[in-house]
Amino acid sequence: METILSQSYIDQGASSCTAPVEHGISFNANRLVVNTLKSHCMLDFAKTQGKQDLLAEKLFHAFFEEAKNIDSDEGLCKIAEEIELDWGAAQKHMAEVKSRILHEAMKARDNGIRGVPYITFFINGRMGTNLSGARAADDYVEIFQHLLTKLKAGA
Repeated sequence: METILSQSYIDQGASSCTAPVEHGISFNANRLVVNTLKSHCMLDFAKTQGKQDLLAEKLFHAFFEEAKNIDSDEGLCKIAEEIELDWGAAQKHMAEVKSRILHEAMKARDNGIRGVPYITFFINGRMGTNLSGARAADDYVEIFQHLLTKLKAGA
C-alpha cells in the first residue's frame, strides 16, 4: 500500500499499466513536456460551449498519442476548428480566465496534487487517502481493500 501511494506520476506503476494498450491508446514516448495552462483555459471555454469532453479527448490524443505541442496557439487553433469552437472567442475567454486557472493550479499543487487523475477517497466523511497519477486496476483493488479494513476497524 505504501509503495502505491508513494509512486510518482510517471513511474513503473503507470508505465507498466496495460489498460491503455488494451483500449487502443498508443502512448508516444517522444512527446515533449509542455505547459498546459493554455489547454486548461481552453477547456474552461469549451465547457461553456458544451464541448469540454470532446476537447479533452482531442487534447489527450494530440499530446499523448501524436506528441503535439498543446501549448502552441497554432495547435490549439487547429483543434478548436476540428470541434467547431470559435477560436477568437476561445482566445478572449482564455485571456480572461488565465489568472483564475493558474490560481487553481497553484492551489492544487499546494494541496499535493502532482498528476492526473487525482482522487481523494473518504471514509465516513473524512479523508482516507489520496491517489495521484495513472494506476493499474490492481492498485485500486489494494487501496479499496486497505480502506475497507480501516472502515471495519472504525477509522
